[in-house]
Amino acid sequence: MSLQQCYKYNNFIFVHITNMFIFINDSSEEIFKQNKHLLCTNRNESRNACNFMNDALKQLEHHATNGYKKCCVNYSQQMVHYKKKHKNHTKIQKIEYIVDDLNKVSINEQH
Repeated sequence: MSLQQCYKYNNFIFVHITNMFIFINDSSEEIFKQNKHLLCTNRNESRNACNFMNDALKQLEHHATNGYKKCCVNYSQQMVHYKKKHKNHTKIQKIEYIVDDLNKVSINEQH
């Protein structure tokens, strides 16, 4: 998984990561002003941070996609439920929503 695109629209930040979107509702200008003093000018540190984040994205993709077993399907709500145990003690559940055609979903149907 790799960071493919990051863009801003009306004070919202969208990050596109290989078929996955992360939506952040913060003003990038506010974040920049609050953290300007923390900016790094060391190129090696920036490169290492980028490598670290790419490794973190790989771990996220692995944990989000591997090891789940389908436990039930709810056709009336168009959901598939999965579960797994992490390190034999942490129970993790994942719900996959089935959307046939995004263009046909009305505002009242969105949750």
